[in-house]
Amino acid sequence: MRGRKKRSVRSKKTLHVAFFALDGPQKHDASVARRMRRVAIRRKCVVNTKPISVKSLQIGAVTSYSVSLTWSKPDEYQTSYSYRVRTNVTSSASMVNNTIVTSESATIMNLTPGETYTFLVYTRASDISTESDPVSNTTCTVPGQVSTITMNNYKSVDVLGASWIIPAGKVDNYTVSLTGAFNKTTQTTSTQVNFTGLLPGREYNVTVQTVSGSCSQTSAPVTEATYPTPPGILSFTTITTKNLTLSWSEPVNMTGVNKSYNISYAISPSTTLSVTNPTTSVTLQSLISGTNYSITVVTVGVRGYQSSPVTTSVYTKPMSVKSLQIGAVTSYSVFLTWSKPDEYQTSYKYRVKTFNSSASMINNTIVTSESATIMNLTPGGTYTFLVYTRAADNSTESDPVSYMTCTGPRHLRYLPLPAPPLRHLLHLLTGTSQFPDKFPPSP
Repeated sequence: MRGRKKRSVRSKKTLHVAFFALDGPQKHDASVARRMRRVAIRRKCVVNTKPISVKSLQIGAVTSYSVSLTWSKPDEYQTSYSYRVRTNVTSSASMVNNTIVTSESATIMNLTPGETYTFLVYTRASDISTESDPVSNTTCTVPGQVSTITMNNYKSVDVLGASWIIPAGKVDNYTVSLTGAFNKTTQTTSTQVNFTGLLPGREYNVTVQTVSGSCSQTSAPVTEATYPTPPGILSFTTITTKNLTLSWSEPVNMTGVNKSYNISYAISPSTTLSVTNPTTSVTLQSLISGTNYSITVVTVGVRGYQSSPVTTSVYTKPMSVKSLQIGAVTSYSVFLTWSKPDEYQTSYKYRVKTFNSSASMINNTIVTSESATIMNLTPGGTYTFLVYTRAADNSTESDPVSYMTCTGPRHLRYLPLPAPPLRHLLHLLTGTSQFPDKFPPSP
């Protein structure tokens, strides 16, 4: 044959094999001569050389359950070639897939999420048994995604918790990230984590990243909010018969945060009214005079979450008495009468204050009826009397109604003087103290 050199090898059994110098991976003839009992037998067989390995093995699309591979044809490629793709679990080297393809690509299916695999690609000769040395590449499938995250704020102003179900496949750990007013990240092998030290009344986003080897997959974000802090102490700036104005300080750590306040007020649980106010003060109107109102204020934050309540109670001012009049006046006392105020309540009392002409209070009397007698006054003195309607708390009072009058003067008592002794009168008239035996006749 042209361009080929013939070689022969002698075996111990006088087996003659003839080879030609081979030019690359192709089929070649071999002649075998054997003499047995003077009988000559010639046999012919075909031998394939090893193909050359593929080039540029690359990882293409990777999902949780599949990996796509591509490569380039080997040198001295022949159209009769096929390729074998072997898939091993990297950690154990156990084979989980063995695929034969005829093109320079393959997609390996039915893999486990988050597992690391080594892919070996062999060039296979036409005899489907002679193969090249393998070319390998290693990657991991995408870990299973956490699909359901349950958030819990525990009705807390500074704590958020997240929990989830273990996804399919292999997971080494989770990276949990929180973003918002604070940004925090933590790694865990459990399926629950709490973030503490947060700010109140804010929304936060949480994502859970599943990590397996060098591969990871991040969940969709889930949003939750902390509860707002309550308002400061309630104080009243104005109390009238029909209106109450109260104010409070800004909730702690909530300056500049969108919020409002829900104010509830009632004279009994069955008569609760409420208003919403954006500022830290409010005026409640159209109230009933002399009535005890229970008032509750809560901070309303993002998502409508409400803080713990701050509660107080207060009485509106009663109405003033009507028709204050002076009755009997003596040198030492004054009798007063009046009419019940509007919106009178049976729990009312009245306070009567008495001031003298020097504006000094000399008497302070509490009565339950619509009259009072003020005693122990000074005759001829000028007095001012102020009558207040007093609510059931014995503290909240109406505006006073006043009246001024004076007591009567002191009475003069005329007592007869005792008669002087008769001898003293006689001495004054006659110059002697001796009684005469007979008085002279009257002229």
